[in-house]
Amino acid sequence: MKQKIVICLYAAANKGKTSSIRKVYEMLGGRKEVLKREGDISEIVMRGGFKIGCDSLGDPGSAQKEWLEDLMNKHHCDIIVTACRTRGSTVDILMDLSEKYGYSVEWLSLIYGFDNENIFEMFYQANAQVIINIIDKIIGGEL
Repeated sequence: MKQKIVICLYAAANKGKTSSIRKVYEMLGGRKEVLKREGDISEIVMRGGFKIGCDSLGDPGSAQKEWLEDLMNKHHCDIIVTACRTRGSTVDILMDLSEKYGYSVEWLSLIYGFDNENIFEMFYQANAQVIINIIDKIIGGEL
C-alpha cells in the first residue's frame, strides 16, 4: 500500500502559497481553466500512477476543510499539495483531517521576497520545482 502524504506549504498571508500550488498543478499537466474562487484550485492530476491533489485554499474561514476532505476521503489521493497559514485554524484542520484519513504531513516553507511581480514568478517556479522533485522522490520510493 502506498503511503498517503500531504505536502503543506505554510507561510503567512500573501507570501505565494496559492501561486506556488497553482504552478505545481500546471507543471504536472493541469489545466489553467479550472481555477476556482479568486484563483484557488482543488484539482487532481496523475503522475507515475499516483493520484495527486492540488489544493491551494488555506485561508482561515474558507472551505479548506471541505476541499481537503474531498481529496482525502472521496478521491483518495495518494499525495496532496496544500497550503495553510503558519498557525491557527488552518493548521488544526489539516492535522485533524490528516489523522482521520491516515495521511502523514510534510511541512515546507516557501522562498519569497522582493515586492516585484516578475521576481515573484521566479519564486513560484522555484517553489513548484522543489515540490515536484519531492513528489518524484515519493513516487520513486526514496521518501
